[in-house]
Amino acid sequence: MFNLNCKNKNNMLSKGKQNQYIRKRLNDLYSHFNLFIQTKNPEELHQMRLEVKRIKALLLFFEKCLQTHRLTDDFKSVRLIYKNAGEIRKIHINLLLVDKYKIADDVFINGQNEILSKLNNKFMSKKNLYEEIILKIQKKLSKDFENIENNSVLKLYYKKLNSLIRLFSNEKYKNNLHNCRSKVKELLYIYNALNKSFGKKLSLNINYLDQIQNAIGEWHDTTLIVELLKDKKYTNNQVINYLEFKTGNLLTYINSLLFDFSKKIIPKE
Repeated sequence: MFNLNCKNKNNMLSKGKQNQYIRKRLNDLYSHFNLFIQTKNPEELHQMRLEVKRIKALLLFFEKCLQTHRLTDDFKSVRLIYKNAGEIRKIHINLLLVDKYKIADDVFINGQNEILSKLNNKFMSKKNLYEEIILKIQKKLSKDFENIENNSVLKLYYKKLNSLIRLFSNEKYKNNLHNCRSKVKELLYIYNALNKSFGKKLSLNINYLDQIQNAIGEWHDTTLIVELLKDKKYTNNQVINYLEFKTGNLLTYINSLLFDFSKKIIPKE
């Protein structure tokens, strides 16, 4: 485990700096939202959802430092947009995997495209409401930030890092890899936002964590497409067997990545 002797307690993560972090993310969220409205490119919704996750991770982090709930209360209204965008993202992933693994099933593919078209139309029909929600969030959040002592930021950061180390030191992590990935990504979001302000005080092997979350993400998506194909009574057992073999290999790779996690998570000097 990592302990931190924090000095310079009078140094602050200012409310202006927090506002700057969040405003940048909100502007990117709004940009991806508008690009989807113009192009209907599902990748824009994926990027928009990533911005929601980044913002939520930072707001929760700031809240825990301040022991308040105002920030995430201001952000709750984005849930509707996130949920509906997620429905589109799910179908888009299915179609990407069908193309990647050359799954020849016109009935399945046409069905997924039909669902995607309906979901796109549903999202577009609410675009004015969604835009209003995003703009209101921007106004609300800017009023509720407070200065946070650097000491509090660093203590909470290393508390989260130690929590991740404990998680991967126990075999039970294998029971919920998708949740583990969420925790890895949360730490990455916090690190990427704060690293420029805190420099070497925040230690993290981000390339290693990226390897972990990418591997778990691929395992999760492949597992889901296998389940979906079985549910739809897909008859090509050769494809199913290959995908199941692949998920097994990915699981072995993930376990090898996570071996000695506590030694790999901090970059060597």
